[in-house]
Amino acid sequence: MRLTEGALALYQGPFLGDESLHGSGLVMRERLRTRHIRLILNSGRYLERAGQYRNAADLYLRGLETDPLVEEIYAHLMACYRRMGLKADAATVFKRCQSALREVLGMEPSDQTRRIYQSLFD
Repeated sequence: MRLTEGALALYQGPFLGDESLHGSGLVMRERLRTRHIRLILNSGRYLERAGQYRNAADLYLRGLETDPLVEEIYAHLMACYRRMGLKADAATVFKRCQSALREVLGMEPSDQTRRIYQSLFD
């Protein structure tokens, strides 16, 4: 996890910040963002398997700072909160996900994400 933390610290936001990019610059920006998100998801799943739900949740929150439209991060964050007994926090995460997807993409959360939300009330 020390290596992961070091790698995550290297990501300082979008490549070339707010610059309007085209071509290879845009490709590089997206590649770096995707790698950062993938590292967060892989590391978070590792922490979940180890029962370190608080640490995983903290990682997922960092991921949402990078990209608030990655539904998979919301789903994992909700699952962590559910496992920690923080059902209200998990429900809040679902509402945040639902709002972000609707406002930006005009979409609803997937069935999988909805099932996690519904499991809070079982």
